[in-house]
Amino acid sequence: MKEALHRAGLRNLMVTSALAIVIGNGWAPLAQATPITTQAVYYDTWGSVGSGSGPLTFIGLGSNATPGGLSFISPGSFLLGQFQMSSLPSSGTLNYNNTPFEVFANFSSSPSGPFSTVEISGTLNGTITGNSTSSMFATITSVQTQAGSILPPFLLSALSINLPQGIAPFGVNGGFTSLTAQLTVAADPPSPVPEPGSMAIFVAAIGGLGLWRYRRKIS
Repeated sequence: MKEALHRAGLRNLMVTSALAIVIGNGWAPLAQATPITTQAVYYDTWGSVGSGSGPLTFIGLGSNATPGGLSFISPGSFLLGQFQMSSLPSSGTLNYNNTPFEVFANFSSSPSGPFSTVEISGTLNGTITGNSTSSMFATITSVQTQAGSILPPFLLSALSINLPQGIAPFGVNGGFTSLTAQLTVAADPPSPVPEPGSMAIFVAAIGGLGLWRYRRKIS
């Protein structure tokens, strides 16, 4: 009887120890985890207007060569970049009829990636006259993950671009027009990676339990 109680106590001790190791290293059951309501998103942007050689251009943020230089808290608003209109002669005009523009953005829930590239496409319509008059607007035609890219850490349906956006002439704010967006839900947090030492201890504890059961069967 004493030996049976001793074996039961040993088994309970091993299971309890294994669970204590898991919980102590951040592997607590999901029901005990604190819900995440906000999450940092790391990103950078770049883009182009038409053929890229006209008086209206797009200036991105950061550098796609070293993504993740900027960040914002989701859900929340953030800046994608700016349209910039060059100076025109007083009688000069710029007319766009469904002229395409593209904005690319790298997104990740970790500053070191991996990064997903989202392609935002749109068109420009209207006329800018001189440096003080504009009837030009930008509208969005599609928002999609770039071919070959991994999925972003959020649903694309939760990404909202604040358009249509009137395009300023050079005489208004130096010709700069900000393009902003909003993420309406929190991005997914980075997946936790168990520490090698914690995993080894956990495996050893489970292995010890299996060995005890084996010896009990053959004794």
